[in-house]
Amino acid sequence: MNTGKELSLPLSGVFIAIGFIPRSIKDHAKHDAGGFLLTDERMETSVPGVFAAGDIRAQPVRQITNAVGDATIAAVMAEKYLDVHALRMPWQ
Repeated sequence: MNTGKELSLPLSGVFIAIGFIPRSIKDHAKHDAGGFLLTDERMETSVPGVFAAGDIRAQPVRQITNAVGDATIAAVMAEKYLDVHALRMPWQ
């Protein structure tokens, strides 16, 4: 529901990756030899509550269709993670 109300969501970081050389949280999360993040089927990394999608994941194919599917799974699983850990977003 769009109420027009503006909200502020404090973040400790934002992850953006472009290209084939991963620049990520690999110092914190498990990754393969190429630096691509290892995830489970829910797209969760080895860091609880941190999800990865698309080209930053260790996978055999890097295509936009894979990234869209990954992102859909990651978004739904992140929401479930927040619910399970009773972490609510400001708009909820």
